[in-house]
Amino acid sequence: MRKKVQLWQLALVLCILGFFFAGGKAAEGVLRTRREREAGLALAQQVQEHSTGEKYAPSGLLMKYDALYRQNQDLAGWLSIPGTATDCPVMNTPDDPEKYLRMAFDGSYAISGSLFIGEGCTPDGSNVILFGHNMKNGTMLGTLPRYTREDYAKEHPVFHLDTLTQEREYQVIAAFFCTAGEKFPYGYTDLTQPEVFEEFLDQAEKRALWSMPRRPQPGTRLATLSTCSYQGEEGRFVVIGAEAG
Repeated sequence: MRKKVQLWQLALVLCILGFFFAGGKAAEGVLRTRREREAGLALAQQVQEHSTGEKYAPSGLLMKYDALYRQNQDLAGWLSIPGTATDCPVMNTPDDPEKYLRMAFDGSYAISGSLFIGEGCTPDGSNVILFGHNMKNGTMLGTLPRYTREDYAKEHPVFHLDTLTQEREYQVIAAFFCTAGEKFPYGYTDLTQPEVFEEFLDQAEKRALWSMPRRPQPGTRLATLSTCSYQGEEGRFVVIGAEAG
């Protein structure tokens, strides 16, 4: 009987230790996420502070990105979605496209990672495919899945995806679910041929969760934003924008 009591007590102690360990890990995760968000806000503040006055720096870059580029030359641009927490740098490392999957702008490890341009794409390409994590706090591309609702798309009709030298605005034209590695949309990195451009838009219209507000003409630059959807294995959610103007 005494042996059974001792085993029960041991099990209880282990359960208690496990509870506190799990709680500690959860608290650590919350603190890490908070620190990463604060770091992102600091970068956005730095950009904001340089958004007035001279538009271009002597380097030829937009003044608001010049100092950041000198800090990290993997910087390729900036994405902001008005009315959301998405306001962050876009990285590009052609030799290692997923380098920033779990890396912050300053090179440190980050659960939220950084936004980055996909393999085969360039900041000035005809279709800039951009990847980022679906963070629960809304940072990175955490609010992207809200575009499943047409009313949300109408309330947030544009996003800004700047390069280091040009400010660019995109109108949201489609949103849909897919899986990682599908030819559409991830295989369409070059839309310079009109027939390929039209094929891409045909696929977007078929997949779209709501009607396309306008169909862009061939030659229009597109941007494809992709994040995890958690709808089945390898699920992804994608929003496509067409450059305005």
